[in-house]
Amino acid sequence: MGAFAQTTSLQLFKVVDQMPYFLGCEDLPEGSEEKRRCSDRNLILYISDYLNYPEKAKALGLEGTVYIEFIVTETGDVLSPVVMRDIGGDCGEVALKIVKDMPKWEPGIKKGKPVKVLLTLPIRFALKNAQKVNTTQLAWGGLFGKTVTKKKLKNNLNQQITVRDEKGDNLNIVELIFAYKKGDKIKQANSRTGEITAEMKRLINKMKATKGEFAIIATVQKNGEFVEVPRFFEIVKE
Repeated sequence: MGAFAQTTSLQLFKVVDQMPYFLGCEDLPEGSEEKRRCSDRNLILYISDYLNYPEKAKALGLEGTVYIEFIVTETGDVLSPVVMRDIGGDCGEVALKIVKDMPKWEPGIKKGKPVKVLLTLPIRFALKNAQKVNTTQLAWGGLFGKTVTKKKLKNNLNQQITVRDEKGDNLNIVELIFAYKKGDKIKQANSRTGEITAEMKRLINKMKATKGEFAIIATVQKNGEFVEVPRFFEIVKE
């Protein structure tokens, strides 16, 4: 099953029985929809964390999608990333670095064995989208700034998370995600109702008290579109 492409000395599969997974989802069932969603979400978080909009692209008002092609090897290493489509303004270089610096993936599987898989990753550069997110505010209790303690997070667990638009009106949260990143590992828990679930509380209780990054990502419906509103925090000492 699956098409493949043959290059100089490597057989690369574009489609396999089980496509590679990004890190942080190792404990979820293989082949499950839950694990695929986790992989996709963690990949988005990783890109968001390391994507710095080039000043040259900002000055030129450049927006668009850069496509990076790369190989995930049998051991999960990222190999031979190349820019397949660029939009200029140094965006290609930024996208290429994001992929080059990626941690290991879970390798793709074909007929029960790990194989090399050729992937194409779109990385979106959007000035307008960034402005929309900045004018929509996510609030949770008394959290301010870009740092937070584990104790503060635990104290907020009974507080409602809200998202307000530019006019101060509350927006309906259709999905809520907590994500904790420590080193190369990412763990996450989500809610389909906008309420904080028992799983999300367990995630915070198991976090290290002095290391890592914590993200809240709320998906809201705004002007007929689904918009992700994130907040990122560095975990610091009490």
